[in-house]
Formats: sequence, structure tokens, C-alpha cells
Amino acid sequence: MKTSSTDSIVTRELSTLLHPLYADVPSPPMRLWVEGRESAFALFERLPRDGLAVVGTRSPDRRSVYLVQESLRSLRGTGRIIISGLARGIDSAAHEAALAAGLPTIAVLGCGIEQTYPPENARLRARILDAGGLIVSEFPPSSTIHPSYFIQRNRLIVGYAQAVWIVQSGYRSGALNTAARAKKMRRDLYVTPSFPGDPSFLGNESLLKKNEGEFSFWNAESLASTWISLFSEIEMNRRETADAKPLDLLLEIEHGIREGRSLLSILDQRSTRTGEPVEELIEKVERSAWS
Repeated sequence: MKTSSTDSIVTRELSTLLHPLYADVPSPPMRLWVEGRESAFALFERLPRDGLAVVGTRSPDRRSVYLVQESLRSLRGTGRIIISGLARGIDSAAHEAALAAGLPTIAVLGCGIEQTYPPENARLRARILDAGGLIVSEFPPSSTIHPSYFIQRNRLIVGYAQAVWIVQSGYRSGALNTAARAKKMRRDLYVTPSFPGDPSFLGNESLLKKNEGEFSFWNAESLASTWISLFSEIEMNRRETADAKPLDLLLEIEHGIREGRSLLSILDQRSTRTGEPVEELIEKVERSAWS
């Protein structure tokens, strides 16, 4: 991705005093450290109006990861900003799916801005920044991880969002803390239903049993309870996706083959760069061949 020198990646220390975005945040931090492209800082102006927080367990089922991928793909072009915490599991899946859908995404860290946790997400962090997203921390830049930091940063994840989606939560999942904050901060709360008694979804089940105003999340259209325009936007997006040919993908394949690379290596490299699953790329190629 080529950018001008005026849109390079920078790190800024920002004051939150009197900023309306933090009016609902309990004990708001006095300052934040934010990393991103110069143009990406404008995302704050769209929060919490366009913010969707996506959180859950660090050990998700494949079905939950798939639900995140499909749901965020349906939100392509809707203007939603995906917010999560760069942790393993659902957080990583949310950021990856946002990148694949072309949605801006913001990662709120549980450590200082100079750190990346978990370390294996350094590449994901770089892709978030390159795609015009932001990395945010309220902790001093060199701060290493501390268990309390992850709970503390949840209020910022919620504060940046108009709606919060609990994808998958066990009985003692940290996502339940995020859900509790969402209720206190008057954010719409969405919870994925599950088969009764499923141990990997006991946190979700307990939230829905309480019946305290949570919305069941079945698919992206469920979010229309918060953003009514999503009904028409998702349908339009679905039609455009069905009609469109993946010209950029086909051109990339043609160029790679001319260089002597195999189709699998071309698709694998694109998957690594964009976050699109290789299986999905293969389906795009097959559909295009018959259209």
C-alpha cells in the first residue's frame, strides 16, 4: 500500500479531558497513546456512532470464527468500525475479518503502545495500521502486560462502540466483564445463542437467561436493532458481491503464474496479506471460471 509522507504511521499522545467520546467511560484515562496513519485519527470522530465491539473467548470454536468472518463480510461497505482487543481467539478473528471485509478496525491494547501482546499478532497489528486502522493504549508506552490491564481496557472497547457483540464466552470468560460494562454504559448488547448446556457458551447462555435487554445475534442483520439502515445496506452488498467478478484476484493470479509461481502459493500469499481464507479464494476463482 503506497502512501504519501503526509499520511505516514505516527504515534501520538492524546488528552481525553473534556472529550465527549469519554463522557460515558467510568474513570476515563487522562491521556491515551494512539498509533496509526494521520488520516486514521479521523475514525475517532465517528465513534461511538459507527463502532461495533466484537469480543469473546481466546479459545473459540471454529463455528464461532466462521460466524465472525461471515457476519463482518456482510457488513462490507456499511461504514461500521470494528473494535476489539488484539488478543488471541475472537479478538484476532474480528480484526482479521474486518481487514478482509475492508472495514476499519481499532485494537485497544492491554499493555503499552510499544508492546504487542500476544507477540504472534505483530503481523496482524502491522496490517491493521497499513489498512488505516488504529492501535490504542491508555498505559505508559513501555508497560508490559498485567492481568488487571485487560479488564481495565474493556471500558474503552465499550466506550468506542454503539453496540457490543459477545461471540462466544465460557462461564468465567473476560468477555462477561465487557458485557457488564456494556449494560452500565447503555450500549446495545448482542449475544450469540447456543445449544443449551454447551460448556463453551455458558457465559452466553447466562447472559441470555437473565433477559436484561440483550439481543440475540443470529447474523449481521441482527444488528439492525441498532442500525436500522443495515437491512438495505446488507442486501445491496449481497447483490453487488454476487454480481461482481474478482478482477483484482484474477489479475494477481495471472501475474503470479507468469512469474512461475503455483496457484496455491499465489492464493496463500494473498490470504496472508488480506486475511481472506484460501478456501474462499478458491471458490471465487471457480465461480468466475463458470460465469
